[in-house]
Amino acid sequence: RILNASRVKSPPRRMAAALDAGIAPFVAAETPSPETARRLAMLYELPFHLVAEKGLDRLLQSIVERLVEVIPDAARGAVLLRDHGTDTLLLKAYVSPGQPAVSETLARRAMAEGKGFIWRRREGTEVGATILQNRIETGMYAPMLWQGEPVGVICVDNPERESTFSDGDWRLMLAVAQFAA
Repeated sequence: RILNASRVKSPPRRMAAALDAGIAPFVAAETPSPETARRLAMLYELPFHLVAEKGLDRLLQSIVERLVEVIPDAARGAVLLRDHGTDTLLLKAYVSPGQPAVSETLARRAMAEGKGFIWRRREGTEVGATILQNRIETGMYAPMLWQGEPVGVICVDNPERESTFSDGDWRLMLAVAQFAA
């Protein structure tokens, strides 16, 4: 069926401006900081890594390496996947100068709550043996959710008490965890 051009109404002026292909769709308010630029680059490149990487283990290792690289206070990181048959958390990838440093309690908390969080050790608070043994002073945990179900968790931490993770660090972790899931 041929559409009669005389019967088509012009869009309102405001809508016409919004539909104008000559207007740039994204205008930066300011030049991003080098840290923000690195984070954005990671998010832009992540889908390409997901399709290009050979094998799940190598992909997860690449993801955790990039996270530790772009989050300034992340000294260590890990990815754990849940075995659906036994509900065991399996260490699939990690970055650490020594043994991997992961709190299963904090990992399970992120999975049970279905949301990520920043954790900081407080003076006088009881903590588990793993946290003490691995000197986890501050960390971030983000669940990997697939169709609403937790399939694993990504975490980064720092053994230095003075280190802090920002809200931007936390949002980046959540985004990466969703991509990885």
